[in-house]
Amino acid sequence: MNQQTVPEQGAEASAITKVYGNMGADPVLRQTSKGTPVVNFSVAHNEGEGENRTTTWHRVSLFGKEAEKVSQTLKKGDFVNVEGELRHGSYEKDGVEIQTSNINADYISRCKFEENGEKHWERIAGVSAYVKAQRAKEAPVKGQEADQGR
Repeated sequence: MNQQTVPEQGAEASAITKVYGNMGADPVLRQTSKGTPVVNFSVAHNEGEGENRTTTWHRVSLFGKEAEKVSQTLKKGDFVNVEGELRHGSYEKDGVEIQTSNINADYISRCKFEENGEKHWERIAGVSAYVKAQRAKEAPVKGQEADQGR
């Protein structure tokens, strides 16, 4: 059977990663076997110039309620920023086990280029690692709120 499985959200992650690049195709929305919405797409990250230019393709999945929004908002060619957990999996093809990697996105934004040459980033889904870190700094330490009343 030539079926690739995407690791379910909550599987052990091997690394946190951030990728900037152009989407290689329109996103595809589907559901996991448990009924969770998931959107899948690929991102091409380019490095170098001219003859030294290399392109690395990354498979991306976003699970949950924002998957539908991503599938309706993004399209092939969009320049995106993806942050998430790098997950490893495998599938069998013609009796051979194929190893895969996939980014389970926590945050996706799109770069919008204005006619005047300016650009800005538009949040599409999730919360960036930077915002999460800022929120963690502002969160009260356990027991701290009780001490402030003394």
